[in-house]
Amino acid sequence: EGRILLKLELEALKKAQAATDAKAMHTHLANALIFRSHRQDTPEKKTAENSLEINEGLAEYTGIMLSGRQEKEMIAHLANSIDLFYENPTFVRSFAYQTIPNYGYLLSKQQKNWQHEISKETNLTDFLLATFKLDISSDKTYEQIAQAEDYNYSQIKEVETVREEKRLAKIA
Repeated sequence: EGRILLKLELEALKKAQAATDAKAMHTHLANALIFRSHRQDTPEKKTAENSLEINEGLAEYTGIMLSGRQEKEMIAHLANSIDLFYENPTFVRSFAYQTIPNYGYLLSKQQKNWQHEISKETNLTDFLLATFKLDISSDKTYEQIAQAEDYNYSQIKEVETVREEKRLAKIA
């Protein structure tokens, strides 16, 4: 489920990047954070992911922002990076190289130098919610949101189900 939720979060971020109006961008961004909150459903998970994102994700964000890409090039690069990321056999420790650069790019359009407000004590999910002024309360399940917004849920679920079946067969 964690892999599915991470992929849904990234798909929502891709749509937020490509959105042509602020309302659509905020809808996709809120959905990304809904998927994120489901994935980080315990304080331990939230803390572990947060630490890695601060250490690795911020450095990756900085490198990408210093690349000199124009807006269209940046959006294409970020989307392509996500698509390549999906080919990784595991997402452990590597997810932060996708999440924070994508959130960070969106943040940079709203608040220049936002990264200067981050310390090791910052909870990035809470920071994102506060900075974007988003309310992620919903009476819908994450599956309903994913299907309604066309985040490739069926394909993602199928790929991850097959992957899990192969993993369990290998263990057996």
